[in-house]
Formats: sequence, C-alpha cells, structure tokens
Amino acid sequence: MSKRFKSHLSNLISLTSQISPLTTHLSLFIFSQKMQINSFRDLIVYQKAYQASMQIFEITQTFPKEEKYSLTDQIRRSSRSITSNIAEAWAKRIYPKSFISKLSDSLGEEYETENWLDYARDCNYITIETHSKLMSNYDEIRKMLISMINTPEKFCKK
Repeated sequence: MSKRFKSHLSNLISLTSQISPLTTHLSLFIFSQKMQINSFRDLIVYQKAYQASMQIFEITQTFPKEEKYSLTDQIRRSSRSITSNIAEAWAKRIYPKSFISKLSDSLGEEYETENWLDYARDCNYITIETHSKLMSNYDEIRKMLISMINTPEKFCKK
C-alpha cells in the first residue's frame, strides 16, 4: 500500500469513526471487499486498536507512580494484547477455528481494557470525557471483532 493511500485510508477511518460506529462497521466491510488485505496491519480493526492502545499509553503516563505495577501495567498490557491477538489470528487464518479462537482472545482483552478504563475513571485518573471517548473507540473495535468472529470465511484462506 502506498503512503498516499495509507494517508487517505487513515483520514477516512478517522472521519467514519466521528460519524458513527455503524458507518465504521460498514467501512470495514467495504474495504474488505474492495482492497487486497496483505497483512494484519491492513485491517481497520487492527489500525483502530493500535491507535487506541497508543492513546492509552499516552494517558497512563500521567497515572500516579504507585499504579505503575498495577493499573498502568494492566491496562497497557490488555490494550496491546488486542492487536497482538489480531496479528496471531491473521497468521492462523488457514485454520478457521484457530482464527476464531485468537479473535476471541482479542475480544476478551478488549473487554478487560474496558474494565481497566472504568477503574481509571473511578479513581479519577482520567476524566469522564476521556473515558467516554476511549469507550466509544473500544465499542467500535469490539463490534468489528465480533463481526470477524461471526464471518471468518471473509478473512480465512480456503
């Protein structure tokens, strides 16, 4: 994929996520039908999850030092694990059951990240607004993962 195309794709992803989660879900389907996906990095769900984990990394740098080995570590690990499980699923897509299993692991990590975000909000480490924005992002990621789990044939090799 050219840098110019990636830039246009990134802008489109950003715009669709501002419109609605349904539109983003639709864009996942459209792109999977029209463009060749050569790598897990080409998956919109991976790109969104990576971007969200980087936001969490930035935000957690402001968490108290006493949270370094608990909340900070846990939320960073779970948010990063979403993308690593997507990457592993992509590598195993020749076996639909393995593909689904790794995506299920990714979905579990997504839910865990939501849980840690609730703690961060309730401990007043993040604002309600920041929490809402992150939860909206993770809501989209969850819906995309569930869609992939429910329709593995669109992604698995035959």
